[in-house]
Amino acid sequence: RGAAMNLASPDPQEAAHLADQLGGAASRLEAKAASRVEKVAFCRKATGFGQYDPWPEAQPYRPRDLAVLYVEVKNVGCAAAPGPAGEGYVSRTVVTLEVRDAKGAVVEQVDPEDFRRRVPAARFPHEDRSRSPVRDYFRTYRINIPPTPGVYTVTVEVRDPAGGRAARSQPTEFRVAGP
Repeated sequence: RGAAMNLASPDPQEAAHLADQLGGAASRLEAKAASRVEKVAFCRKATGFGQYDPWPEAQPYRPRDLAVLYVEVKNVGCAAAPGPAGEGYVSRTVVTLEVRDAKGAVVEQVDPEDFRRRVPAARFPHEDRSRSPVRDYFRTYRINIPPTPGVYTVTVEVRDPAGGRAARSQPTEFRVAGP
């Protein structure tokens, strides 16, 4: 039916019907598709999905700054589960942020669960409840900028413990200026 449709000027009702059919098929596939970290970007602030003010590429951070990292994830695992406020779905993920220096050595981060401890990678468990199934989401994280000037990278890993899915981003580079 879609192959015969005039896509240049389709009938709006037929187009809506075809879009619903394709969307249903896509939803069934997304539930089984591998998760992907779609975007990792340093930013000044983020206000919503795809709505962030990027950090200028040429502008290094100062030692010990606090940076904001915007992360988008696609094909998030979501299960039917009644929630306390009428939600019908839950997504559980564990996000890990790993910072490395120019030589590839891990740079310890502040433990999000105990700011007095340092850990090789910051780990953030999430449980999100919603009234509709979640497929994609975004989050922001705060990263403590290392005290030593140089070039660094951050890598984001997202795991869905229940669904066995995992995704890892490519390293995203940032710079720390000298005194």
